[in-house]
Amino acid sequence: MNKTQHTIIISSLLIAFLTITIPLISDSFAKPDKCPTWPNCESQGGGGGGNTSFDFDLDLSSNLVSVEQGNSENIDITITLISGSGNVNLSAANVPSGVSVSFNPSSGKISSNNPSYTSVMTIDVSSGSSGTLDIQASGKGTTKTSYLEINVSDTTDPQTIINSKPSDPSNDVNPSFTFSANEPATFECSVDGSSFTACNSGDSFGPLSDGFHTFEVTATDNAGNIDLSPASYTWTIDTTPTTPDDPVIVAVGDIACNTNSYTSGTCRHAQTSDRMMAINPDAILTLGDNQYENGELSNYNNYYDPSWGRAFDKTYPSPGNHEYGTSYAGGYSDYFGTRTGDPNNEYYYSFDIGAWHIVSLNSNCSEEGVGGCATNSPQAQWLDDDLSTHNNACTLVYWHHPRYSAGSHGDNSKMDYFWQLLDAHNVDVALAGHDHNYQRFAPMDLTGSYDPIGIREFVVGTGGKSHYSLNSTDTNLEWYDTSTFGVLKMTLHDTSYDWEFVGESGNTIDSGYWNCNAN
Repeated sequence: MNKTQHTIIISSLLIAFLTITIPLISDSFAKPDKCPTWPNCESQGGGGGGNTSFDFDLDLSSNLVSVEQGNSENIDITITLISGSGNVNLSAANVPSGVSVSFNPSSGKISSNNPSYTSVMTIDVSSGSSGTLDIQASGKGTTKTSYLEINVSDTTDPQTIINSKPSDPSNDVNPSFTFSANEPATFECSVDGSSFTACNSGDSFGPLSDGFHTFEVTATDNAGNIDLSPASYTWTIDTTPTTPDDPVIVAVGDIACNTNSYTSGTCRHAQTSDRMMAINPDAILTLGDNQYENGELSNYNNYYDPSWGRAFDKTYPSPGNHEYGTSYAGGYSDYFGTRTGDPNNEYYYSFDIGAWHIVSLNSNCSEEGVGGCATNSPQAQWLDDDLSTHNNACTLVYWHHPRYSAGSHGDNSKMDYFWQLLDAHNVDVALAGHDHNYQRFAPMDLTGSYDPIGIREFVVGTGGKSHYSLNSTDTNLEWYDTSTFGVLKMTLHDTSYDWEFVGESGNTIDSGYWNCNAN
């Protein structure tokens, strides 16, 4: 091989080598997808296939906003595409205490087809303070930040509230008050027009004299705003010793069925007991037939006790004929115990309430152990002695069988001698049951004739068992009701009394006022 041939071979090899290697070297000069080390690379991320950078502008409609404490304001945020495409997410950082921020929408996509979008940023201020927050827009590794200066102002007056105060009237000469405001505040107080001075909730003010007084308190919030309409309270102090209210009694008979089932016309003992409890009397007088059918202890415990027995400690009972359905009214005796009176007597006794003398009698005259109701009977002699030794201005006597009645049972002559004793001792009121209705009679003398200073009788057999109609009329019958279950409420004044027949629903059926006979 000569020199020329050698040169041609080498040249051919060199051309072939360059033909193969030059395209590879050209490819190595292409820009990397994410430009991790390439010099002068723009922001990371990009649109399309990743060979174009993603960039955008962040513009606020305002860089300063003033917000009244308790209010909110809106700022428009506009995102405008510079290059590429992608989603942009909005967020806030370094938000001042008491300020909350929300975006609507919080993200959006920008591209050549949708080169911009606007979000509304809502700024809510509760008890916040002024400050600067950062608003950031981020997408595909690009983050843009803008700043918003928030100026929080408070020009609203606080509202002052009195939370606790003395009653009106009150006998407390050093009353205390508690108070507050609808935001953090300090307080100043005034009594009866005096200068406002610093005070704290729970402070006492006094001593104050008897009479009318006015307390005022005003709040000042942390911004110095003052409640120009102070909270106030006017009341009376009266240290005069109080006189106890006149006693109230409730009386009724023919009460509890031996069942808890009831209809509109029977077995309403639970309802009448609810009315009694609502009245909350000082004493309850039961007028006999307290528990049907035979006054058994088990029935007392099962039916009377859950209803009328709720006022057991205030109850002064008398027995009816149904109590004697058990021997010697044993269920009655076992249930009421010592409340039936002197154990040496057969269920008759007396006591005082307020200025009044009250007598409970046993009208079951023919029952064994009672001893009758005639002139020489033990109970009649006891009654005469009792009324002779008590000189109260007003007296009330009660039992089961009425001396006079227009109901189906009618008048009861076996109580005639007792009635004569009541007339002789100027007794004012007689109460009875037995007939299941309500009757009020005019005052009557010993013969049952009208007498303005005689004995006024009430028949109150309306405790719940059932109703009876009237079978007769009586010239002295002033009022009656045969369809209402209810109780007789009496207020016992020192020298007079009020009465009110109250239905189970609370409605007043009959009412009135009368002076006692000694006056």
